[in-house]
Amino acid sequence: MSNPPPRSAEPDVRGLLVDFGGVLTNPLDPLLREFCRVKGLPEDAITASMTPGNRFKAELDSFERGEVSEREFLPRFAAHLGLSPDDMRDLWVHLTLDERMFDIVAHFRSRNVRTCLLSNSWGLEVYPRKRLAEAFDGLVISGEVGMRKPEAGIFRHAAAVIAVEPKHCVVLDDSRSNLSGAVAVGMTAVHHVAPETTMQELDRLLRPRADISR
Repeated sequence: MSNPPPRSAEPDVRGLLVDFGGVLTNPLDPLLREFCRVKGLPEDAITASMTPGNRFKAELDSFERGEVSEREFLPRFAAHLGLSPDDMRDLWVHLTLDERMFDIVAHFRSRNVRTCLLSNSWGLEVYPRKRLAEAFDGLVISGEVGMRKPEAGIFRHAAAVIAVEPKHCVVLDDSRSNLSGAVAVGMTAVHHVAPETTMQELDRLLRPRADISR
């Protein structure tokens, strides 16, 4: 878990920004590795494509910003991996929601902490919109706003959506690289590894705010 940026005192937390894949769902890395294994690829074929310097990384970034449609992107991604477009239908078939994380969001939301989903999208069909709209005060999905994490602009935008200043926001993400943009705009970063440790860190950061509402 990453440490919050140095401050003279704990932040006055009023907003909680939460990633989708790998935070509100089962971990993504094992899921992607299993997909690759089943399709006869090296287990790191997809994660390698996301690495800076990979020839396909720029196309992935463009897709996450919504600059390329899913219909255009998936056949190109399949060809890059050496698969057929039909193979890509199985990419998220084993993605499941983690109810423990929804409970954590609800716990702090009930204590007057504003909440926002903040997700880099690989297509839009994977999101359970009704459930997310019920769980969060705002939804920010990269493909719909033309920005992606870790770009500073998307963090500022998410804070504005829930009407909370960036310095009063905590960001929860399973990707350390994504959190760099949050820290750059003055937010507090929490690296999600497991619900239990995340709850401990959020409770430490948000307890003063939660106590006020009692």
